[in-house]
Amino acid sequence: MFMTKALPQGGYRPDVYCVENIIGYTGSIHQNPTVYFLSSTDFGHITQSHPDKWNIGREPVQSRIPESGYHYEIKNVKKNGIEVGGEYCVADDGSLEIRMHKCRSKFISCERAGMNTFALLAQAIWRFPYTKEGELRRNRRA
Repeated sequence: MFMTKALPQGGYRPDVYCVENIIGYTGSIHQNPTVYFLSSTDFGHITQSHPDKWNIGREPVQSRIPESGYHYEIKNVKKNGIEVGGEYCVADDGSLEIRMHKCRSKFISCERAGMNTFALLAQAIWRFPYTKEGELRRNRRA
């Protein structure tokens, strides 16, 4: 059980990538899902499995208010009859939305999830303490 494994000290942005900030996931919860995080100021996700190995790890953190009049939103939309998640930069008045990240499957919120769900998802935090290999090395922490 993951509770007996010590969490790493540090890692990339532990203020965002922590259990308290888990908001949901995409993929199968038992097959290395992508885990999404949202703090009061920032957001990010940890990709645990991907065909492109460089795309596995912590996404560089971004501000949930990228500029005045806009905010971060994650939601599902229908594409060709299939519901898939996406992260968006949305104008506060709803007049514009820009997709920042396309999910490979439906986003499942943890709003009403129990402890078992959070225990499974939290494993991503200690399994992937660094930014993705495809990102700039300056974001990596030893």
